[in-house]
Amino acid sequence: MRLRRSLVPLLFAGSAVVGIAPVLAARPASALSADVVISQVYGGGGNAGAFYRYDFIELYNRGAAPVQLAGWTVNYASSTGNFGGAGLNTTLAGFINPGEYYLVQQASGANTAAANLPTPDAIGTIAMSGTAAKVALAAPGVTCAGTTCPGNTDLVGFGAANGFETAPVAALTNTTAARRQGTPRGTTETDNNSTDFATGAPTPASTGRGFFSCTTGTISIASVQGAGATSPCSGQVVTVEGVVTGWDDKRGQSAACALFTEDAGVWSQSPDATHDANPAPR
Repeated sequence: MRLRRSLVPLLFAGSAVVGIAPVLAARPASALSADVVISQVYGGGGNAGAFYRYDFIELYNRGAAPVQLAGWTVNYASSTGNFGGAGLNTTLAGFINPGEYYLVQQASGANTAAANLPTPDAIGTIAMSGTAAKVALAAPGVTCAGTTCPGNTDLVGFGAANGFETAPVAALTNTTAARRQGTPRGTTETDNNSTDFATGAPTPASTGRGFFSCTTGTISIASVQGAGATSPCSGQVVTVEGVVTGWDDKRGQSAACALFTEDAGVWSQSPDATHDANPAPR
C-alpha cells in the first residue's frame, strides 16, 4: 500500500486490512540500546504497604525518532529461572515517541487500597517478584530463552538475579522500584544495571494515549498509521472514522487511466480536530 500524507486507503465499509509487514532488527545484547530501554521495574504491586496495586514495567525512548512497538515483547523470569515460561511475556502495540514513557501493567496483589497506575499502554498478567527477578525487552523475531534472553534489546536484573547487564540492581521492596537514572529519567545507558539504575519510590509514567487495541471499537486514523512506515495494525482488520476525500474503482484506475490496484477503494482523512502532533502520515 502506498501511503500519502494525511491519508490511508480504506474499504468503504469502514474497515481496512493493514498489510505493511514490519521490518525491524534486534540488537545484540552487548550493544547499548540506542532508543527504547527498560526505564523502571516494580514488582511490589498490591503487596502490604505498596504504593500501587499493580506490578509494572516501564519503557522509555531515549532516541531521536519514534519507534513502532508492534510485535515487541517484555519478558519476565524469576531470579534463578529461565526466560520463555508460559504466560511470562506481554506483547506490545502502538508506538513510543522520543522522550516518552510507555507503561506495561502487570498482575495485582491483595492490597486493593493501593493506588491504580496511570492509564497503561499495554496490560499483562505477570505476577512479578517484589525483591529479585529479571526483565528483558525483545524486538520482533527474538524469542527469549535462557537466563539472559540472547538477542534482547535491553535486560534488567535486580536482587539475586542470575541474568543482568554487568551487575544487577540492588534488591527491591514493596515500596521501591528499580529506576533508570539520567535527566530526563531513563536516559542513562552504559549496559551496567547496577549503575544505570537506582532504587527508589515507584514513579510510573505512560504515553497518555491509553491501552491500544487495533481490533476493539473505532480507532483513529493516526493510530492506524502509527509513528512510521510500518503500521502497528499490520495484517489486522480495523474500524476507523473519517472524512471521505477520494475514491478509486475496484481496478484502482485513476482519472488519467493509470492503474494503481493497491489504491482501490475509498480514501479517508481524519478530521483536523483529531490530528496528532506526529508528522508521519495520518
